[in-house]
Amino acid sequence: MRRIMKRNICFILIAFLVSVIPLYAQEKDSGNSLKSNSPVDKKGVGKASDVSVKELMRVGKIKYMNSCFREAGDCFRDVVAREPENGEAWHFLGGVMHHLGQYDAAIEYYTKAIKLDPAAYHSFHNRGLSRHYGAQYDSAIQDYSQAIELNRDYFKSWYFRGLAYLEKGEYARAVEDFNVALLMQPHNHKAWYLKGYARYKMGDAQAASGDYMQALRLANQALPEYSSENNPYLINRKGGGSTSDEREKARAKSF
Repeated sequence: MRRIMKRNICFILIAFLVSVIPLYAQEKDSGNSLKSNSPVDKKGVGKASDVSVKELMRVGKIKYMNSCFREAGDCFRDVVAREPENGEAWHFLGGVMHHLGQYDAAIEYYTKAIKLDPAAYHSFHNRGLSRHYGAQYDSAIQDYSQAIELNRDYFKSWYFRGLAYLEKGEYARAVEDFNVALLMQPHNHKAWYLKGYARYKMGDAQAASGDYMQALRLANQALPEYSSENNPYLINRKGGGSTSDEREKARAKSF
């Protein structure tokens, strides 16, 4: 019976990874698309000294939302040069550095934002995310926990703290956090999958099977089918493959 259960779980897991998980967008460095160091577009007023802080923030946010992180960083640096106490600009600078893969700098800027606004749960969460990407799991968990303390309804902090516990091997705590996250977003197939993965690692094959099935059903409902050649979880990729654990971490962190 146990052998059959494990075989069924393997079948479900393979079906889930190969058939229905979408190709999540990778965080991209848009430096190749940047043609100017000006903090405004060509229709703007030109020199940063001629632009108000409000306008710099507006343009910086637009650049940020369009993944033009280097140009966005120019805007936010001009803001903090004029207004060192502008916590929002420091927060966005942290985001710029995170997206450019400079996690230590991101942590530094988020810390500045937190000092200026200790109630900014999103700055705690994002600093935790930068620490998480740097494999600083304990520090990341502390930041996620502080974000939860400030805003218990913030789904992402429960989800990512669960993922950090999962990566540390603290599976029971991971399940607890995914349970809370699923109370907020019961149709989140990624959280169901990760919860199942944690239960599987705990040796609870039957419960894991149920979670995987729920993840599979929800993913089928939410996502269009796509070619298996685009699946980021296939092992036999050019240049070598990764372990299932590594693929799962990369997938979950693209949230």
